[in-house]
Amino acid sequence: MPDIVNPYIAGNPVTGPEMFFGREDVFQFISQTLIGQHRDNVIVLYGQRRTGKTSVLYQMRSHVDGRYLCIFMDMHGFALDGLGGFLWDLANHITRVLRRDYQIQFSPLNRAEFMADPRSFFENEFLTKIRSSIGQWHVLFMLDEVDYLQEQVLSGKLEPEIFEYMRYLMQHHEWLNFLFSLGSGLEEMEKEYAFLFNVGLYKKISFLDRDSANDLITLPVKNNYQVGPDALERIYHITSGHPYYTQLLCHCLFNSWQRHSTSCIEARDVDEVLGEAVERGSAVLKYAWEELTVGEKVIVAGMAATMDRDNHAVGVKEIERVWRRYNVVIPESEMAKAIRSLIARDVIVGQETYAFAVDLQRLWVQKYRRIAWVKEEASSLSLDRRMPFSVPFSRAMHSSLVRFLAIGVCLLLLIGGSSRLFYNNYYLPSRQHASATATAQVFSTSIARIKATVITGIPTLQNPYSPYGGTLLLNAPLIQSTKNPVWDEGTSPNLGFCEFTEGAYHAEISQTNAFYYCSAESLTLSNFAYQVQVTIIKGDHGGISFRSPAGGSLYYFYIDTQGNYELDLNKDHNFMGAIVSGSSPAIKTGYNQSNLIAVVAEGSSFDLYVNLQHVAHATDTTFNSGQIGVIAVDNGHSTEVAFRNAEVWKL
Repeated sequence: MPDIVNPYIAGNPVTGPEMFFGREDVFQFISQTLIGQHRDNVIVLYGQRRTGKTSVLYQMRSHVDGRYLCIFMDMHGFALDGLGGFLWDLANHITRVLRRDYQIQFSPLNRAEFMADPRSFFENEFLTKIRSSIGQWHVLFMLDEVDYLQEQVLSGKLEPEIFEYMRYLMQHHEWLNFLFSLGSGLEEMEKEYAFLFNVGLYKKISFLDRDSANDLITLPVKNNYQVGPDALERIYHITSGHPYYTQLLCHCLFNSWQRHSTSCIEARDVDEVLGEAVERGSAVLKYAWEELTVGEKVIVAGMAATMDRDNHAVGVKEIERVWRRYNVVIPESEMAKAIRSLIARDVIVGQETYAFAVDLQRLWVQKYRRIAWVKEEASSLSLDRRMPFSVPFSRAMHSSLVRFLAIGVCLLLLIGGSSRLFYNNYYLPSRQHASATATAQVFSTSIARIKATVITGIPTLQNPYSPYGGTLLLNAPLIQSTKNPVWDEGTSPNLGFCEFTEGAYHAEISQTNAFYYCSAESLTLSNFAYQVQVTIIKGDHGGISFRSPAGGSLYYFYIDTQGNYELDLNKDHNFMGAIVSGSSPAIKTGYNQSNLIAVVAEGSSFDLYVNLQHVAHATDTTFNSGQIGVIAVDNGHSTEVAFRNAEVWKL
């Protein structure tokens, strides 16, 4: 249907009344407060960028008292080359608007006379001429993006006296009225800049109320299609009534409708265009990100990493915990300051726990500003940019001290011949899901540590996987690192980590289409039964690895939160494909569900179990022995998995 034009305006201000919805409270405030008993008031509209402040100014002429001549001025349209140049541009702009919108004619200005003494000419010649031409009318100057004035002053292109001069005009010409629009937080004003506005009355421009948002979503397309209640709810959940993001999402929905005509938009249709909306809105979302301080970026990135798939409230401790994975401690004062600012600017909402004000911002951060990347960005900044975090002695320096002592102890052990020194490699092979193949890119870091010798057979629990018997080699609760054999602990920067915490052995990966596995290097097995309790805390997949003869080569069996399982093969850092996959009712679905998963490997034969129920049989001859371990798989979402109660029987 190429002849039907998309009605939604994704980017530009709404200049006409057809696509403007709501804001009755704003116009009521201006109508009630602009006119004062003795003289009119200065009004300041402020709020997050793209919340519709400019659109409000465009609609002002039809909402204010008829005695006001409304003159809209976008500061980005002025050269702002010194105070004289600014006043010259301002005078010419006023002349054009009065001629165009109100048919009030003026003779052209003489630039040479004007620039000889701009301040005097503007007030005594130009404003006097304006006053005599408009009679009893008042002029309402509506200055949009007035933040730009401060930017030009700070860059040295405009004299600071501009603020004093504008304040002078506000105080000495009663027929001149001012309505300012600010796009940044009030707390960020410089002293001279704030001086201009401290006589004003403030009104915050935030998100649309629910009824206005519903009108924006449904009315422009009522002759084309209906928006179902579930879709309406989904759109509002994603945008929270933010006018720009609502228009953006609806714009994408309309494009999709043109390709696949339907009489009613459903929630699934909304979800299908989310990726497109994030891409189309990237410029605005990136700009919003760049406006944040370093401390605010750390909070936002930590929240996004903690939330994973949905925008739910998270607490300070959860944010701190996810940053500790990267040896980062956020000072309490910086965290409190950043949270206050983010709430004030409608980036996040909440009191003791916090969520994103707009879910699209979470989706963008998770895709383009992952927590590992944010650490790199913040670490490159100088301290005068309010670096919000530090690397604590207890983690970084203490780790170095431990390594130093470990080397000394290791030398003593080597002399006595009672132990060996091992090197641990963390691999991040890139992969494709299911049966595809991919060439892997390997990242590795070596961490020297002392490993215990392989434990011998322990006569205890019986192998539950009949008809196999065997000798119990390992019965590890995985609640602390002192249990043998020693399991890998450590962090590969920007990739993932393995560590004992909160009474379990945790593995995390934050790299799309990749996995992170952690081995018990002191066990090399051929034929065995191996089981572990797996709990997916967030993200995609968790499971076990086995028969890993070297780094980048292994089998891995994993499950997800939807009841699916898969056995994959990786060889020499290359993903070789899925050996077997499927779904099973034996798998407990959802997050924070404990599933006991197991593999029985004998020769080329593998039997896979979940919660003691057989789910699949497979055969493969690639590897006949190797190490066991656990694995977290990121198939598009940062993944964290907790493991407990590992048991191995040698067959």
